[in-house]
Amino acid sequence: EKQASYNKFLAAEPFIRVPSSEQESQLKLLDSELQQLQDRIVQIEQRSGELLEEWMMDHSVDEFRNRCAIVELHHFELEESNGKAPIDSISGNKIEAVLDAELGSPTSQAGKRGLAYVFDGKSTSSLGSIGDFDGGLPFSISVWVYPSSNDGMAILSKMDEAADYRGYDLLLEGGKLTAHLVNRWPDNAIKISATTSLALNSWHHVVLAYDGARTASSVQLFVDSKPVKVEVVKDSLSGTIATPKTFHLGLREKSLPFRGIIDELRIFRGALESKQVLQIYENQAITDVADWIAVPVRDRTVEQQQGLQKHFLSHLVPEYPLLQKQFESKTQERKGVEVAIPAVMIMKERETPRE
Repeated sequence: EKQASYNKFLAAEPFIRVPSSEQESQLKLLDSELQQLQDRIVQIEQRSGELLEEWMMDHSVDEFRNRCAIVELHHFELEESNGKAPIDSISGNKIEAVLDAELGSPTSQAGKRGLAYVFDGKSTSSLGSIGDFDGGLPFSISVWVYPSSNDGMAILSKMDEAADYRGYDLLLEGGKLTAHLVNRWPDNAIKISATTSLALNSWHHVVLAYDGARTASSVQLFVDSKPVKVEVVKDSLSGTIATPKTFHLGLREKSLPFRGIIDELRIFRGALESKQVLQIYENQAITDVADWIAVPVRDRTVEQQQGLQKHFLSHLVPEYPLLQKQFESKTQERKGVEVAIPAVMIMKERETPRE
């Protein structure tokens, strides 16, 4: 509510919003559409257990796992002393870095676990074609960082700056964890930014988890095992984010070099959930909800059954994430109409006329 200052006193201005007949019609239509979408979402959620059992009658446990499981694609422990050939402990492959002519390799020192890469603002580690996602499927990235500057800087990226910033990144902007998923900046993209800053010169575990729905609400950021409150800056992604550009640690292709230390980079197929993020933070094995499908229905806990139903809806019922995206879009459209409604000041008549 707006406030006005009269001498040294503050008082709420007597405003009301008065929509035009056209705006009233728009709001009425949007409310009706939102209610229909909400009703359908609730209907599917209420039948999720039944739908899951029906699906399992025609499919195997292994097929459910293959389509719904969290799969760790890459794990770079960053133990190498020269920073030029990091080893992926999942595949065992050594990544021969493609060095930038103007930038050197990171050095090494003691990190969060074992050694870690040290970036001085003039170094980067290029990890080739890993992390090749198109934006239509869920993925997650986990990494430990020790920032030493509040300058804008990239923790990691797979982005083509010359092609309207196609790709994705994870940045620190004034110490605030920030993520972009971009088809074409700024009109076909997602950008979210944490509302609080990371403390300098200390270790933080940061995670980007994306469920593939191409909306800002489908991207979640975690810091030190906890989801963080974010500001939505852009929410208009509809196209692919795929790019052939290399995956960088400590750089956004050619800009925003990192200053500090980076350790334990892990990349997953699938959107990590809070419990799994906590397990990574505590260096524990990840509990995969998809493994619960092998537990007989009568033996499942409430948590297991609810987790399976949620995974099933998100991964194997195409209508469900589409409805969620439509609901989010209509909600934003309604907010836009509300903001455009003019505010009109109302005044109470004086009990006695002015002299």
